[in-house]
Amino acid sequence: MRFGNPDIVKYAESFGAKGYRASHVDELLPTLRAALDAGCSDLLPGGLLGEPAADRPSR
Repeated sequence: MRFGNPDIVKYAESFGAKGYRASHVDELLPTLRAALDAGCSDLLPGGLLGEPAADRPSR
């Protein structure tokens, strides 16, 4: 059995946290600001290397 990467946004939300996703480096700063301004538990997955995390092979 092989598992893929989980949807981190949905994972965070399942625990009552707010999940954010930046799919391009240009979205990182506004997304980070929104997460910091929310004033609650937040999760912002990393992995911006010019391609969406879902498209990178798992290690």
